[in-house]
Amino acid sequence: MFQLPPVVKQGAERELMHDLYHTDDFFFYKANVIKRMRLVKIEFQKVYRQEDQDFLRILENVRLNKTTPENLMHLNGRVCQPTKDDGMVITLASLNKTADALNQQRLAEIEAEDDYDEAAKQYLLLVQKKAAEGDIKEAMQQAKRFLDTVICDDDLFGCVSEIPAELKIADHWAPKFLVALLSLYGGEYEQALEYVDSVLAQHQCQEALYVKSRCLAKLERFVEADAVNVLMGDVFDMSTPDAKVLYSIAMLNELHIGDPGLNLMQQLVAVRPKYDKVILSLRFLMKRKGLALVKTSDDPRELVDEFNSNMPEEEFSQKLVTAREKAPKAVEYMLRLIKKQMFEG
Repeated sequence: MFQLPPVVKQGAERELMHDLYHTDDFFFYKANVIKRMRLVKIEFQKVYRQEDQDFLRILENVRLNKTTPENLMHLNGRVCQPTKDDGMVITLASLNKTADALNQQRLAEIEAEDDYDEAAKQYLLLVQKKAAEGDIKEAMQQAKRFLDTVICDDDLFGCVSEIPAELKIADHWAPKFLVALLSLYGGEYEQALEYVDSVLAQHQCQEALYVKSRCLAKLERFVEADAVNVLMGDVFDMSTPDAKVLYSIAMLNELHIGDPGLNLMQQLVAVRPKYDKVILSLRFLMKRKGLALVKTSDDPRELVDEFNSNMPEEEFSQKLVTAREKAPKAVEYMLRLIKKQMFEG
């Protein structure tokens, strides 16, 4: 059996399984029901995922624990140390907790808005690529990474150029969700709405509701988008802030609904203090209402004074980038004032 045994948690679950099946390797074929069935055994002998015969022989030797020095030399000849020019590099991890730790480490290292935005764009393009290749499982995994990364999606609309026709005729909710997501960022908002409604009829999930809310907002059906946002809050646990949801709700509330949104953007600054677009958006929304950061003293604080000024957004954005590099304490002071600011909500 060339397969790792299923993962069973330590403790009561493992003890129960051991008592039932008298083994520590909980393969499916050890289930009592399988033992009672007379199943026809079929052995697959042809490999379809690889065509390189030399590579196939190496894989077979690894599988059989018969790896030769020549095999190792061949494999090690492909080993290299990733560089910055390689961009995002995928790490293969044998445990979910290892992958989660690496993801959290990488997220903690993100220091600029371009990192978040470019990462989100690359994940979205990978969704399109994997969907076009027919790899629905991998496309869905990349879609999850995209939705876990994206915060402000304003620059992503129009970056999807083509939606695979095969996805549109599928019955399962996963391909339909991919059509909805890709249609949204391909500018096909009505089509995206049609498919995401079909998804929600089969499978209720926060990701699909987020896509629906964004579709409705792009179609300027703001009241309906607000109703979807309310449904998201009612149905799903929102105690852990979701950056993209906070951002979209804050902007929709302030610009189109008339409900408070500044407090949500303030929360988002606390969650993503290194993401400049959030600070710029908070500044924009505050200026619309004639609000300014309240300083704790009359001492000149250049960055805060620039935040409160009528300086154009592009110019303030550059000032913020420069301050992060050369005057980090000024940024920290501004963030403290944002945290203490009192907003309606």
